[in-house]
Amino acid sequence: LSPISDMQQQLLDMQHAIENDYRRLQHAEARYRVLFQHAREAILITDPDSGRVGEANPAAAELLHEKISKLAGSSVFRNFADDSQKAINDLLSTVRTTGRESQLQVKTAAEDREVWISGIRLQRENSRLVMLRLVSEDNARSDRLHSSNDDLVLKLIQQSTDGIVITDNNGLIVTANAAFTSLCQVASEFQLQNQPLDQWLGRAGVDVSVLRKNLTQRGVV
Repeated sequence: LSPISDMQQQLLDMQHAIENDYRRLQHAEARYRVLFQHAREAILITDPDSGRVGEANPAAAELLHEKISKLAGSSVFRNFADDSQKAINDLLSTVRTTGRESQLQVKTAAEDREVWISGIRLQRENSRLVMLRLVSEDNARSDRLHSSNDDLVLKLIQQSTDGIVITDNNGLIVTANAAFTSLCQVASEFQLQNQPLDQWLGRAGVDVSVLRKNLTQRGVV
């Protein structure tokens, strides 16, 4: 009976682990929603293949003078002037194929208003999306908000209550947010920089290598 009991206990432990992971994913999704909805920047999450808008935040709806319900599921091109649509399509193609950030100036359809639009590739499960960030020329001139999308992403990372760490291809820590620093019980992210992630996460050389392999093959774990 002992082997059977051990197997039952292992199955129970696995079930608890799966339930805990699911709850963590739900909490992370909820925090993402809060950040997305309250961001000052106008953001459109777009499918680069179809050009359809998957998600739009309130700032985007305000800038484009359109309801969020009408933006979601619509063609991203219809929100911009005719002479800007080809440039936006080229931007989506560039970000999709190269993964590099791209930025240009276009005009909206509603008021023929000049805005800066930039894109960065996102990986969600088996699909690749593009996050388009829109900044009016007035705001760009006054607040210099048409800076790199890296600044926006890093700001969201630093503000997140989830522990987030960024590594290079060798698994060495490049930067980490305050939440991850707190989990590691160190005083500053500088103490983590250039250190191997497996020193702080899981069993050295085992869990992290599995994570890296899955990230390389699937883009998400």
